[in-house]
Amino acid sequence: MKNRKEVLLSAVYIGIMGVGMTLSYRVFGIAYSNPGIVVSLFPFEIVMTLMAVIVYLKHYRGTSFGRLHPTPSFVIYAAFLLVIASISIYEGSLFEERKILFFVIGTNLLVGISEELMFRGIVLHGFLVERTKLESVLLSSLLFSLLHSVNVLAGFSPVDMSIQLVNTFIFGVFASLMAIDIGTILPLMAIHAIWDTIVASNAFVMDHAVLVASFMLLEIVIAIVLLARLYRDEHGKGRNGEG
Repeated sequence: MKNRKEVLLSAVYIGIMGVGMTLSYRVFGIAYSNPGIVVSLFPFEIVMTLMAVIVYLKHYRGTSFGRLHPTPSFVIYAAFLLVIASISIYEGSLFEERKILFFVIGTNLLVGISEELMFRGIVLHGFLVERTKLESVLLSSLLFSLLHSVNVLAGFSPVDMSIQLVNTFIFGVFASLMAIDIGTILPLMAIHAIWDTIVASNAFVMDHAVLVASFMLLEIVIAIVLLARLYRDEHGKGRNGEG
């Protein structure tokens, strides 16, 4: 089986998150929709981050952190995110949960670091060694999406979870393509952490639904463009090789 190691690592990572979700809901009575879940998940995010860092340093060191190539699509996307983040800070939505602000920021920061390192730094890179870029992008994004299936263990409804699986798959495709395009996952860690921190405020998302939807639409458009270019490049190489 190709990429057995990356699949097993993903399974362990997802399993740790599953334990965290189960304990949060069954033991501490904190549902996924409860802002306080960032507190109960914080120690698990520490474990998952340490796991990702150790595995990366032992088996994947020297990959995924190349020199940044700031492509136009990346610059536009990052600039749009900074605008949204600035509005969020200005309106104070970040400070809605003052008592757990440390955990809101800390947990989402760890999420951004560990998930990007695991699924774009480790899994995507491992897949790229043995598969085509297109296969690697789609399969690593599928594993990233499946990570979020365990949210149902913390009382998240199956319907909402299914929608989240689609959204996270799309983001996975986008992030994987962007990682290949710009040559590093470091900015993606920051983007991931900032976005998760912003959408942690349901009020901000509801009050700025059009802005949030526009940002997500931009993500989809960029992903389609990069995916089409990748398919064209690989398909063209295949045809040239046949000729």
